Amino acid sequence: MRCSNSVKALTAVVALALAAGCASGPRSAKSGSKADSKDSAKTSSTQQRPKVASSAEQKQQFNQALADIQSGDLEKAESTLSALVAAQPNLATAQNNLGIVYRQRGEFKNAESAYKAALSADPDNANAHLNLGILYDIYLQQPAQALTHYERFQALSKESDKEVALWIADLKQRL
Repeated sequence: MRCSNSVKALTAVVALALAAGCASGPRSAKSGSKADSKDSAKTSSTQQRPKVASSAEQKQQFNQALADIQSGDLEKAESTLSALVAAQPNLATAQNNLGIVYRQRGEFKNAESAYKAALSADPDNANAHLNLGILYDIYLQQPAQALTHYERFQALSKESDKEVALWIADLKQRL
């Protein structure tokens, strides 16, 4: 009986910790786990300013969407980014960040579509490659596809990312 109560208590603590983690915003790479580290890389380094926005209003909307992502207002960010994408389908940065919103909401197939749309608009978008690699690696369990996008991210980056290099080595061992 005593063991059973301990197991129940431990299960409750773990469930509470998981719920708190899922409800929080982007986590720091210093939190320790590989998944946390990848999550942080995706959300912090990949929210980029648009290369080409056709108006000052669209630039302002994009910046507001980034602020909404950071504050956790994913519904508002999705609405703004969707409107930007409707107006400028080839705006890779908006597509990429829309993918981030979908990924954070657990809509992995929509995230995949958004990242692919970003890469269709800009095949050399390093951050979209990184995000798609993370999505394939952690969320969709497709390591071969993840490896392709991590390697492309490294090739497009000015400096090799040491953390991504470790992820690549890990994937090569697993494949």
